[in-house]
Amino acid sequence: GHVPQLWISTTRWRIWRQLYNRSDATVASPDVWTLGIGLECARNGTWQEHCTGLHGPVNMSCDLKPRSATRCRAVLREPGFLRDFVAAGGAVVPSKLGRDAYLRAGLDHKFCIVAAGDYPNTGKYVEAIIFASRGGCVPVFIGVSPRSLAFGSVIDYRRVALWSGVSSLGSNLDLWRRWSAEQVRPMMEYARTVGKLLDYDAEGAEQALREVCRRVRIGRGPEPAMRGRVYG
Repeated sequence: GHVPQLWISTTRWRIWRQLYNRSDATVASPDVWTLGIGLECARNGTWQEHCTGLHGPVNMSCDLKPRSATRCRAVLREPGFLRDFVAAGGAVVPSKLGRDAYLRAGLDHKFCIVAAGDYPNTGKYVEAIIFASRGGCVPVFIGVSPRSLAFGSVIDYRRVALWSGVSSLGSNLDLWRRWSAEQVRPMMEYARTVGKLLDYDAEGAEQALREVCRRVRIGRGPEPAMRGRVYG
């Protein structure tokens, strides 16, 4: 999927680095190649040329804040950064996966990686759980807090997905891919149980009203943790 510019978030970039040359993984991104277009960051640790080349000199997002510069320097120190940065520039993915190809991938693979993108939360976690509820991939969540996910009072997200840090993803996948069907069956069964709650076949407002009505029927008011926000 979409890989944000590194000054926004490095999470999906670090995932792409670990998976792009693995023969047992499918990695598709329509824009990771843009990361490797400008090599100024790789040369001296500044983003200006890289960012300007992508967005034009008038884009104010190129004026990096200190935190962004610190992030850049941290990424530069990672082993193999230049090699992978250049590989990103050479990646050719002309477009996003079509809907049918995306659905087939979710049903045919053993794991689906779900990570924060431009924002901490992502609707992809819903799709991954739906895949699991249909006998597809087991969700692997990275950088997504269970407390930020919808219906957390009735869904135990730690029962429906595996959780990993970015740096340990590769080793965790090597471990999990050896698991038997019996080891993943409890997650798949729980996914089938809760999948109907996350089947967003209605507009967000209608889905929110359904949740409010459900709470009223069981004698509970909306919990403060929701704060009127609907994720998905």
